[in-house]
Amino acid sequence: MLEMRNISKNFDAVQALSRAGLKVKKGEIMASLGSNGSGKSTLVKVLSGLVNPSDGEILFEGKPVSIRNAADARNLGIAVAYQDSSLIPTMSVVDNILLGMEKQNRFKMIDRVKARETAEYYLDQLKIEASPDALVQFLMPSTQSMIEIAKALAMKPKLLILDEATASLHSDEVDIVFDVLKELKKEGISIIIVT
Repeated sequence: MLEMRNISKNFDAVQALSRAGLKVKKGEIMASLGSNGSGKSTLVKVLSGLVNPSDGEILFEGKPVSIRNAADARNLGIAVAYQDSSLIPTMSVVDNILLGMEKQNRFKMIDRVKARETAEYYLDQLKIEASPDALVQFLMPSTQSMIEIAKALAMKPKLLILDEATASLHSDEVDIVFDVLKELKKEGISIIIVT
């Protein structure tokens, strides 16, 4: 499914990654463990297109790929839920979950009914008790983290990465997320949990 070979990244004089490698099979759940500063988040940023590697090769589904930006990652089927939320606080839950993925109706307008149905599906799947119309800024931090995960799931990824996204969750929420991940694994989705 995914193979990263000899990935290096320099930020000026700082070597963030030196010939790092990662291999994930289809339908596999794996953990990426390490102390702060070990390069875990930099590797995720390379996969998500937020950082371009200085050197190395990425193969996705057996083919060499270039991930230069977030659109490249999304087009490949890579979705990331971050610990530091990528949600927009002044927007609603539904708008955050579907941002950039909105379906249009025949009048080329956002199909609000379909958007709400889709958001409600992911809220139900993750047992998130929040209105689709609620502004994210007024929700508890753990609820925001769950919505961050819902947003990643809504991308229908082939590879899902949780970059310490469960760090602010309560234990019952972590259990819910892990139950969902087990179901995704059965569907052949690959998952990396960074912790």
